Amino acid sequence: MTCRESILAAGLTLASCTALQGQALPQARWPEGFTKASPEHMVTYEANLVCQKRLLGRVHVLEEKTEAPGRAGVLIEVKRDRADEPLRIWRTVSKSGGKFGIRGLEPSDYVMKVMLDGFQSHYQAVRISPECRSDRELVVDLRLGL
Repeated sequence: MTCRESILAAGLTLASCTALQGQALPQARWPEGFTKASPEHMVTYEANLVCQKRLLGRVHVLEEKTEAPGRAGVLIEVKRDRADEPLRIWRTVSKSGGKFGIRGLEPSDYVMKVMLDGFQSHYQAVRISPECRSDRELVVDLRLGL
């Protein structure tokens, strides 16, 4: 089961997700330290933890009920989901076809934020580990903002 929540104002306290399969990371600290999108009035949170050997993905943009091919120029930020260490943000921008990747991430749990002006920002819990079975692309769908 997927936990997706639309938040109508960036300052609202995030509700915790229930009835999740697998592990879910707490969302209360997710927005801290990330670049604020303009406007960031609607956000999608994907709390199910995705396990990847490395962070490679593709961004699709959903516009008016049609799926556009991968989109270049989308900002992707990643931070380790640990309150007990200094904040560090890794950033990249999607390339042709919406492809992105961030190299050099140590095995750990991370929060990824994907954003593009005019679209809902998307947060995703990601675990990077050599024990993860998945080596495929992580696909992120950005929805038109309201």
